[in-house]
Parts: sequence; structure tokens; C-alpha cells
Amino acid sequence: MKKFYSSVFILFILYSFSNIEVYGQKKVKQMVVFRTTNTHTLWDGVAVPIYAFASSPFVNSILPGVTIYATEGDTVEINAKNLSQGVPHTIHLHGLDVDTRNDGDPMTSFALNHQEDTTYTFVAAHAGTYLYHCHFMDVVHLQMGMYGLVVVKPKDVMTPFKGGPVFQKEYSWLMSELDKNWHDSLPKLPEHTSGIALPPYKPSYFLINGKSKQMLADPTIAIAANVGDKVYLRTANIGYYYNKIIFPKNIIPTVIDSDGRPLKKPYTNDTIEIVSGERYGILFSSDMVLKDNILIQYYDMNNHQLKGEEKVQVLFDENTNSIEEKNVYPIRISPNPVQNYCNIEYSDQSQWGKIMVYNTQGQLIKIFKLEQIATHHQLDFSEFRDGLYCVKFIDNEHSTQVNIVVRH
Repeated sequence: MKKFYSSVFILFILYSFSNIEVYGQKKVKQMVVFRTTNTHTLWDGVAVPIYAFASSPFVNSILPGVTIYATEGDTVEINAKNLSQGVPHTIHLHGLDVDTRNDGDPMTSFALNHQEDTTYTFVAAHAGTYLYHCHFMDVVHLQMGMYGLVVVKPKDVMTPFKGGPVFQKEYSWLMSELDKNWHDSLPKLPEHTSGIALPPYKPSYFLINGKSKQMLADPTIAIAANVGDKVYLRTANIGYYYNKIIFPKNIIPTVIDSDGRPLKKPYTNDTIEIVSGERYGILFSSDMVLKDNILIQYYDMNNHQLKGEEKVQVLFDENTNSIEEKNVYPIRISPNPVQNYCNIEYSDQSQWGKIMVYNTQGQLIKIFKLEQIATHHQLDFSEFRDGLYCVKFIDNEHSTQVNIVVRH
């Protein structure tokens, strides 16, 4: 009888633990390499020197750095390596709940010198939008380009957080500014002093995901959705000015989360203000066909003067995802979201020569070359990270694109 009760007790314990959701059950690994030798090309063709992050030792650094994606409950490991000659760096995980060792503040943690490496680790406990940036001489290194987004998604598909509203389209905007003078003549720490002489901050470029002006037509930035679709816009400010995001009159945006936490009382307003370091999740839609612009303004935080502005097109149309009505070669993509493989079907034999896949930062991730004409193809997304991608179909005369979501 004692053996019977012991067995029952053990089974009960095993059953109980089997129903506990254990954090950190999946590992997400991302390499971040510190570099100080690349350049960033702006809308007018000007290339400026940058300090920035690369995703491996074999590729160039980019501004902003690659977005780090995780799912709520994952353990995230960032393998950081410094390949900057003579310049220390760190990674500060802005807004994330981390211990002192993984905080990236060199005063309480440590900095990496040339050829040194470390691993920053944290559990992605809360779905939300966060930042990562260098915290060594951070005023300078951040302006030079050492920053990026961390996006933690819930296990629910196409919701901003567990139990949150369902959306059909998702975009991420990371606002910043760039002062060319700082990049051309980098402010340096004088010898035998603990301070640094900073020149006046007079940015002449106002950026969203590192882009401005005509570059904002990038499909990962410009909003395109069906009438009635819910669009979820992740916004973050990593600059030194504060932003006003002003929506057109036929769109009433609702702020539903702030700094990685759902708001108990979401609010609506046609103008959203974001100061440096803040992040907001904004939900909006349109019940009518609409083609307009969202205005992003950049204000000096000292005197509240308007210093610059950019416009991003927002389009709500009938069946923006229905390529059948807009192209010579109709396309169907299934399933979407994609788990591992994506089926591409055509109503006619495909003439597409290649399929190009971009991430939300506009970076080319992969090119699928189509070796033969066919009515369908299967694409392998098993090695892609979870997230939103733009798939562009190209032939000699036509091109079209559609967004997909990868969820493993």
C-alpha cells in the first residue's frame, strides 16, 4: 500500500511539473561584433564613418544593428566580440530585466577591449520592444551608430502580447538623428581627464531605421495594408531629440503598450510623443481606402524647437496582398505564417527569375534562384529566425512583393 501511495505521489509531482511553463525552454543565439571601420550611406549619397554592430566577423556593420528577435520565455544569448582597434565597447540591454553582470554598464559591469569577447544572457520574460546599444562613452558611440532593436514576441501568433489584440501587419520604426560633423571628426576623450569635450549637436539627417527621404519608401517602413486590417507599429527613439508622430485625420491610433508592458488603459490620440529611450506599441486601421502620410517630427529637448521632419506613406487599399489583381502572374503563398517551408503557387507558369527575401531593416537575407519554369515552388525557411520578412519576386519585366511571417 505504501508503495502504491508513493507511486501516486510521484506521478502527481511529474504531472504538476509537466503543466508548468518553464522560462528559457528555448535558446536564441545572436552574434554581435563591434566594428569602427564601416560607413553608412545617407539619402543624398553621402557616406559617413560609423561605429556599428555586425552580425558576424565576416560581414560589414550596419546602422542600426540587426534586430534581435525572441519569443516570450526564451533564453537569449548574445555572443559579443570587439574587433575595434583600441576602442572598448559594451552592450546595454535597455529596458530588459537583467542582472548587473549582463547590464553592460562599464562602471558596474565591464567593457570589452580589442579582441575580447563575452556572452550576455537574459530571459525574455515579457513580450515587448526593447533596445540594445553600446554603453561605453555612450553619448558618442550611440550617435556613431551602435544601437539596435530587441523584439520579444508572445507565443500567440500576430498579437503584441499575450491576450492582446490580433493584427494583420507589423512594422518597426527606430528613430534617431545623425550629425555628420561628429562622424567626420569623432569627439575623443582628452588625455588625463575624466570628461569629454563634445561639440554642439546639430544633426542634419533625421532617420527611421537608418533611412530618410526617398529611402522611407522601403517596404519594411512604408505602411501598406488592406482596408480594415489592424496594423501594429513598434516605435522606439534612440536619438537625442524627441519625436512627434502625427497620423492623418482618417486614422485614429491607439497606444496599447509602453516600454515592454501592456497599458492597463490604452489611449487614442492623433499625435504620439516619444522621448529618447522610450518605446510605444501603436495599433491602428482604416475602414476606407486611404493614401496619405504619417509625419515624424524631431524636436530639440532643450528649447522644444522643431529641427527636422520626415514623411512615411501609409496606404490602406482593397486587397493589397492580393497579387492576383495587380500582376500578370497571380501568386498564392501558404501557409502564412510559415513554420519551415513555404509553398509558392502560380495560376500560370512562373517567369520569375529569382526571389529575394529582406528583413524588417531592409537587409537582403537570402536569394532563391528559380532554376526552372513551374506552377509552384517550395521555399525553405527553416533556418530563418522568427519575424516579419518581405519577399520580392523579380523577372526581366516585372517585380512584386508580399510580407510573410516566420514562426517556428
